[in-house]
Amino acid sequence: MKSVHAWSGRFCGWIDADGLFNQQGRHVGQIYRGIVYNENGNYLGELMEERLITNILRKDTHRWYGFFANPEPSKGSDDQITTEAAKPIPDGYEDFPDLATTRS
Repeated sequence: MKSVHAWSGRFCGWIDADGLFNQQGRHVGQIYRGIVYNENGNYLGELMEERLITNILRKDTHRWYGFFANPEPSKGSDDQITTEAAKPIPDGYEDFPDLATTRS
């Protein structure tokens, strides 16, 4: 299980077997070819330079099948919950949404 942060440096959760799990261990996203989709198949963002970021144009144009969320909470070590230095957000992008309290 690998911890993952947003472009702003905010801790987002963990990635395990292409699933994105928030801080509470809820399965809130699925990664397919580097793009993160929510349970309904809506685009959330993507992995870029090992961080999560959202392409503004793709929010309206990218969809996927969706997935059945794993009902069992899955989270890594609390020692991995850290904040990292922010990176400047490139043009056409915005910070990845906060999934800390997302419920399926």
